[in-house]
Amino acid sequence: MKMSFVKSSLVCLGVLLASLAFTNISHSVSSDAVIAVWTFDEGDGDTVADSSGNGNDASVGSGAPQWVDGKFGSAMQFNGGDAEDGDWIETAAPVVVDTVDFSIGCYVNPGDTQKPWANILSSHQEPPRRGIVFTQIADNLNLFGITIGTGTKWIGNGNAQLAAGVWNHMTFVRKGDKGYWYFNGAPDEFVGPGGEAQLASGDPVVAATSPFRIGNWILGGREFNGIVDDVFIFERALSAEEVANIAANGIAAAMAGGTSVDASADDDTSVDDDTIADDDTTADDDTTADDGATEVPSSGTVVSISPATIQSPQVGAQFDVSIDIAHGVNVASYVFRLTYDSNALSLVGLANADYLPTSYVLGPNPAPAEAQGQVTFTVVSVGGPSDGDGALATARFEVVKVASSTISIEKAWVFDSVGGVMTVPVNGSDIFHSAATADVNGDGVVDIADLVVIARNYGQTGANVADVNRDGVVDAQDFVLAAGAVGALDAAAPSAQNQVSAQLSAQGVRRALTEARTLNLADPVAQRGILYLERLLVALIPKETALLANYPNPFNPETWIPYRLAEDASVTLTIYDTSGQAVHRLDLGHRLAGDYERQSNAIYWDGRNERGERVGSGVYFYQLSAGDYSATRKMVILK
Repeated sequence: MKMSFVKSSLVCLGVLLASLAFTNISHSVSSDAVIAVWTFDEGDGDTVADSSGNGNDASVGSGAPQWVDGKFGSAMQFNGGDAEDGDWIETAAPVVVDTVDFSIGCYVNPGDTQKPWANILSSHQEPPRRGIVFTQIADNLNLFGITIGTGTKWIGNGNAQLAAGVWNHMTFVRKGDKGYWYFNGAPDEFVGPGGEAQLASGDPVVAATSPFRIGNWILGGREFNGIVDDVFIFERALSAEEVANIAANGIAAAMAGGTSVDASADDDTSVDDDTIADDDTTADDDTTADDGATEVPSSGTVVSISPATIQSPQVGAQFDVSIDIAHGVNVASYVFRLTYDSNALSLVGLANADYLPTSYVLGPNPAPAEAQGQVTFTVVSVGGPSDGDGALATARFEVVKVASSTISIEKAWVFDSVGGVMTVPVNGSDIFHSAATADVNGDGVVDIADLVVIARNYGQTGANVADVNRDGVVDAQDFVLAAGAVGALDAAAPSAQNQVSAQLSAQGVRRALTEARTLNLADPVAQRGILYLERLLVALIPKETALLANYPNPFNPETWIPYRLAEDASVTLTIYDTSGQAVHRLDLGHRLAGDYERQSNAIYWDGRNERGERVGSGVYFYQLSAGDYSATRKMVILK
């Protein structure tokens, strides 16, 4: 009975993980703007038909590529030999792709050995070489890339870790000036959030003047060793759902509206940890793949990290954090992705805890010694499911640098024993490591009032409550770290109408931001702080330029004249007597947008004229000029 559970759990996890990557598989792939599709399902002969109906049939160009069993139906195997005896097939005419948006992909199963820069799919224009190259690069079979436009513009998939004899699906989608990589149907987060990678500007895709070749570079000498199946090209950007459908079902079934997932597929259909899809790509609750995973309703299950806060030990010291689960129901396996600041912390180990004590453990992936700020951990129970609360895993870290940083659970999934998968919320996922606290005013909460205290002490040295990182000076780092803590608690946009935030100046926030950007602060708390300060700066900049009433008024002998600038401008103030004669002119030079209302930054007049003489009692007028803006107000000197 136990062996049956183990087998079903492992098979279930493989299919479930695959279903996480291959989501929304009932979404049929439209044939709109399809250019070519080669399924290799002929299984015999010298011609590979283009099933798109566009006539881009391919035939053997060199060697003797072999028909073999593929991922879906038949496929074509290439021997990776030298240029003169290598295998490849190619079209008789160019495959024209002359739009900015396009999609290209295939299933690939590499051989044991590979040439550097071995090309799987290629098409060029001569001269110069342009068009599309979908190529497997480097000796270790772990990079894919694509050239677009003039010259070589690589956008590499560096997290694939392709193994010989294992099927993997690769898709590249260009939409506008961005490229998107998908690995086994899911966005490849290695190249960027959502698999997004910025393309070099000015790189249009132009019509090819060479045939399209499969198994070798179009100019020869870079033959691929392995099996290729289900090659497709679209002259439009496929959606994430369409890519997932193709990866799950094959291009032919996907375009025909097929929805099956083969649960009996070889082990190579299991998806690497990195292929777990984000929440926005998880199948809808009412969508169930055959033999796949069903998204189950939330049962209140929550995954969290404890302790919630920790005082950073010294460099070289180690500490543990626990990844906990609450309100679990019939939990047979779990997956979570843990992130941390590798500049401040080094992952020593990640081990299964007592919630699923008798388990098969996959990970951490990558290994702790190779992790650079992110690991995925998977555990499958072999002793039955668990319920309730408990500890899923324990992570041990070593301090590399005493600095504010964050450990968090980026994503977490739990699987039940009958094939359901649930993306669970994460609470208390942030742990702040700091030699001090951002609660500088000691009121028990980190909020914008703490930023006000730091701003008032900005530039001070020595022991100071506003010195958040305890480096002996109150500066931009303290401002950013406190703002990062505020931003973690307050997702709403800051309001300049708040009485506390009104005590901050746009100039002060801008200064802290400018200095912080020069420091290249990479840890998550600092990045969140910079983002919060950017939003705060927008809130603090006045919507309209205005000249305000001077204070005090009446006055003797001095007064302050406040104003607001909605945009940067050169500012002058001219004071007139009742006859219209200019008494004094103050040229303030270029001023940045912001409020100038405090005595520290408002315009100051000491009641003297241009000759330095005290003016007499009476009514005077002051006129502000700032860019195209001009306004005049009245004030009274009363002696």
